[in-house]
Amino acid sequence: MHRALAFLRPLFESRPGTEDHALEVQDHVLEILFAARGVCPACSFSERRLSGLLTRHASALRSGRAKDAARALCLQHFRALIGLSELSDLTHWVEMEVELLAAAENMLDADDPRALRRLTRLVAGRRARPPDIQPAPDSDCRVCVAMRTARARWLEVACGSVRTDAAPSLVMPTCAEHIWDCHEADDPNLAAYATRNAFELSLKNLRRAAVVLKQEERKLEEAKRSVWYRKKSPAYILGQRRRVVTKIPRCPACEHIAVARDGAIAGLLEDLRDKRKREEFQGGRGLCMKHYALARIIAPAGPVRDALTNTQLTELSSLQRKLSESPDKAWQDAAIYLSDGSRF
Repeated sequence: MHRALAFLRPLFESRPGTEDHALEVQDHVLEILFAARGVCPACSFSERRLSGLLTRHASALRSGRAKDAARALCLQHFRALIGLSELSDLTHWVEMEVELLAAAENMLDADDPRALRRLTRLVAGRRARPPDIQPAPDSDCRVCVAMRTARARWLEVACGSVRTDAAPSLVMPTCAEHIWDCHEADDPNLAAYATRNAFELSLKNLRRAAVVLKQEERKLEEAKRSVWYRKKSPAYILGQRRRVVTKIPRCPACEHIAVARDGAIAGLLEDLRDKRKREEFQGGRGLCMKHYALARIIAPAGPVRDALTNTQLTELSSLQRKLSESPDKAWQDAAIYLSDGSRF
């Protein structure tokens, strides 16, 4: 945490030096801000490791060396595998996954929590749990609070829609994170409905994709026989067909939370135009770094942007001092500050 905070400070402070140095610092700042939403060294490491595992899995599938048990992939990793596919792989791999899901379909009617758990892992993979960190009441980023509130509100609506049968499919999640959130909401009916809905939707989409892929193959062969045929890039065709396989509906929970996030950032920037509210903001803790990055990109130059940056620098200094005095307690505050605190 000491190293991370020390690295950030010079990027946000105005430093004397040559024009080239100033531009270099500015480039670093922009790179960090625009990449902030998705960049994490641990995630990048995991993705590289996963890529290696899937490459070997793809090679085994093409050579026929993969045993039946080894061919089974959860939907999360199956979609990642499609990113490594060749054009000749797609139809076979989709049919293989459809066969796997169809074989698991009988678990939908099993009155067994363990069967439901296995089916959820097939649909959403294993639960990625955040560290057990509790934000201090006075340390919450304003945007994180809005996102946590929106998530709680979405879960409440989802529970109510299942209980009253009020079109629950319209609010059911399609992403792994929020499917697992339904399982942790202490509502067995919501958990079962979320898994069932995601499973049936995925199986339906893959069956449709298998049909579309065969139709596209036939259309391409017929088009090649025409004198008017213009050859398309194989990479373009592959990209289009991969999207047919991996496309899923947007997750209502993700959309609801994203709207809350963007609304909170827009509201903050509007408030910072007012001198009194700007002074109040600068007297507080500011935003976590992830949400500061999103706000800083669109903040107008002048007092609003300066207020954002000065507040971040003040919080950096405070955290560095706390880490020096009591690192066993302050590291959690630093972790929340450097992360998206809405996940804790």
